[in-house]
Amino acid sequence: MWRRKTKWTTTRWVWPKRIRTQRYSQLHGASEYKEIFDQKFLDGLEKRRELLEGRSYKALAIQVPLFLLLAVSLIKQDVKLAIVGFSIDGVGGLREILLVISSFLALMTSGFNRELGDLKEIIKGAVEKISQGKPDAREFLNVRYG
Repeated sequence: MWRRKTKWTTTRWVWPKRIRTQRYSQLHGASEYKEIFDQKFLDGLEKRRELLEGRSYKALAIQVPLFLLLAVSLIKQDVKLAIVGFSIDGVGGLREILLVISSFLALMTSGFNRELGDLKEIIKGAVEKISQGKPDAREFLNVRYG
């Protein structure tokens, strides 16, 4: 396993994201992993990224109306809103139920975003290795892979 040696005189700090990207780039270039990290692998990563982004957007599409309903329910005005036939005033625990649903969706979304970040790091490392340090090639590959 690749590990960075810590020196007490280090003045340059490297983000863990950058270290993981470099690590994948090294693995991508290794001859023993050439069959594993091929174009089919990158296509699978792209499909997984699209799936996770779709799930994240769907959860966000549910979270925004829930947030707006919670915000409106806090206003002490005679606003009549209903969710699936239940009015906010008619059901005493509706705010708490909406809050639980909203927090559950937020936890799901954070899991999606964490995995999505990992996928983007791997794709970025592959782009760096495929571009072979050429800035123009890296720029065009970043357009393709994100």
